[in-house]
Amino acid sequence: MLNLIKAEMFKLRKNKLCYFGIILALFPLVLSFLFTTGSDTFSIFGRYDLLSYVNGNFSTIILGTGVYFVFFSMVINSVVSNEINSDVVIYEIVGKGKKIKLFFSKLITLLMLFSIILFLVFLFTILGYELFLTHTTHIQNSHAFYEPGNFIYSIFYYYGVLIIFTALSFLGLNNGLVIGSFIFNLLSLKLCTINFLAPFLIGGPVYANYDLYHKNYGSFLMSQYVLLVVTVGLFLYFSFQHFNKRDF
Repeated sequence: MLNLIKAEMFKLRKNKLCYFGIILALFPLVLSFLFTTGSDTFSIFGRYDLLSYVNGNFSTIILGTGVYFVFFSMVINSVVSNEINSDVVIYEIVGKGKKIKLFFSKLITLLMLFSIILFLVFLFTILGYELFLTHTTHIQNSHAFYEPGNFIYSIFYYYGVLIIFTALSFLGLNNGLVIGSFIFNLLSLKLCTINFLAPFLIGGPVYANYDLYHKNYGSFLMSQYVLLVVTVGLFLYFSFQHFNKRDF
């Protein structure tokens, strides 16, 4: 398994598409600067401490726009779907039990890459806050009680969606995954704002209106974790079963 992960990491280092993620990670820093220019196009409303600012940027920019998930799906396609559809993967699955090792080595490697991008996003968001916003009128010293819970859930949701995309890539979807990732993001953003649907959709705490859950926040958040884990588990199981049954 370790050797497979090393091989996948080597391929990622050669993949120029991966380096575009560094450019995307810089966007929160640039946006923080644009907030201070007084431009009508880039206006910031409300008051924030560091946690609420990082959480707001992460939920709105990374999870709320389709750009990042489309990029992630393009990287996933280049690592998984393209190899499956071109039959290159056949040279990697020789040997007993190799399919399951290959499946999880690719998954782990991609999550490692996306963890680096996530770390950079948080780093540049914090730098933007400290460099450009700390001396403005948009700063406050406290955050809403639900901010820590929503922030932690948002990180789990980030990884959950990436695992789902990676699992789907083993079906050999290619560009269908890229288009699907954009549609998924758009639908999640819209549907989770509908109060009666939000409790039954992953991403509820990220996109739902605060008024929906402020009276039963604990139970709402717990049910969302269960829903997320079950959804991710089902996608992993059925995608691996499909990949395992393929005759390469």
